[in-house]
Amino acid sequence: MKNKLAACLAVFVLTLLVIPAAVRGQEVSHFKRVDIPLNERRVSELGRVWEFRCEYELAKFTQGALLVAELYRDGKCAGRFHLSRIKFDESRQTRSGTLSLGWQRDTHNLISVIDNGVSVWPSTSVHLEAFEPLDACYFTDSPPEKRKAGRRGGMDCELYPVMGLCGQRSLKIKYPEKPDAGSFLKACREAGAKTAVIIYLYPSPMDEDPGLGFADGR
Repeated sequence: MKNKLAACLAVFVLTLLVIPAAVRGQEVSHFKRVDIPLNERRVSELGRVWEFRCEYELAKFTQGALLVAELYRDGKCAGRFHLSRIKFDESRQTRSGTLSLGWQRDTHNLISVIDNGVSVWPSTSVHLEAFEPLDACYFTDSPPEKRKAGRRGGMDCELYPVMGLCGQRSLKIKYPEKPDAGSFLKACREAGAKTAVIIYLYPSPMDEDPGLGFADGR
């Protein structure tokens, strides 16, 4: 009886030690949707731009970061594109700010703007002809996706899903309560959407650029 009690106690103590360590080891970044004020929406609409905005907080300090857009067609990745870059002040150890995506309806350009809480960095845009977003899904609590190098000379890396833009669809969509990239794409497919875009943030500790050679993790 004593041996059994001691074994149960050992398991209990081990659980208390292991679970917190696992939680601490899960480096989660946060991307919280921001409601855009009416006067700002009015100005954007004059330029035929639809803005999606979120506040971000990275899991840990990094010297720089790069936004990447992945275009999905019928659930498969059909293209990857560089968007905005950002650098962070090492002396301040900042790791939060605001990022915005703008969709130009007439030109089919996706524009990105990101700041580091102190300064705004230059915007970048990509042209997506066969895409038209209906709404956005924000990855509020975002663990990293591990990606393998997709070609010689590429680097293994981790990408944080920021938000997903679902394309035109035939049915009403229901996003998961705690979405990740996979569940977002599934929701889009089930609602009849043929296309979707996922925006990722790539933390670059040495301000390096992985190129676009990383493999699709799904």
